[in-house]
Amino acid sequence: MIGERLIKNFGTRLGIKLKLDDSHSCSFEADNTLITITHLPETDEIVLLGDLGELPGANREPLLMKLLQGNYLFKETHGATFSVNTESKHIVLCRLFPAASMDDYGFFALTEQFVNVAEHYARILTAKNTEINSPSAYPPDPQNLNLLSV
Repeated sequence: MIGERLIKNFGTRLGIKLKLDDSHSCSFEADNTLITITHLPETDEIVLLGDLGELPGANREPLLMKLLQGNYLFKETHGATFSVNTESKHIVLCRLFPAASMDDYGFFALTEQFVNVAEHYARILTAKNTEINSPSAYPPDPQNLNLLSV
């Protein structure tokens, strides 16, 4: 399947071995952000999931407003969406796409963009509420993204 090949080649390009487990998933860490890649063999789709950290117990409103604003028309998330894992109480960033629409370069570029957005919002999650609306709290410009490293 195309998805399995893309994931394997992605790991090779990063210099890490990404092996899908029984649930067709593998994970790696990028700057303290856990990224999970899941291949859905029934549809040959790929799911990217970034664990951004635990949802705060108090003073959530500024953070949740920032996440909702980022979700609006995918403007700040570049096609991904935020949700909450109800089991872990963690905020996650997710993106689903058909593997057939990608080549190795496209998959690397899309995953790199996803990781940069996930890292950005993970930093916001750990910031104090007063920093949430500062200019540095806005996502990186996709034209100026850093190269992915693990």
